[in-house]
Amino acid sequence: MKSDIDLALELVQRTQTDLTRIPRRLKADRFRAHSCRLGQYNRFTDTMHLNERYLCELDDHTARDLLDTVIHELLHANSSLLKQIRDTFFPHPDIYAEAHRRTDILAEEFRSMRRKND
Repeated sequence: MKSDIDLALELVQRTQTDLTRIPRRLKADRFRAHSCRLGQYNRFTDTMHLNERYLCELDDHTARDLLDTVIHELLHANSSLLKQIRDTFFPHPDIYAEAHRRTDILAEEFRSMRRKND
């Protein structure tokens, strides 16, 4: 059985063909489950960090948050170096809005993938 993280990455890679840069490493241990930080992309190590809460069994709401976080971090990974640096220090509502837009489109398919994977 695939993890929800694997399913989210699979869906995004299959459907979001403009997000070609997929980080070489994925770690879900930097942010503790109670942390408000859900994810981070580090260009220098080419690593996507996810909150450890995404390693647990997820309800539909938290799974949707996972999908949104994965898309958000992949948008960062596919941004220019200057934009990535800027977004590290300043708010980036454009990335949040675009991730939410894409998540809305993919949410039902992700839910279906998770059900089939059970």
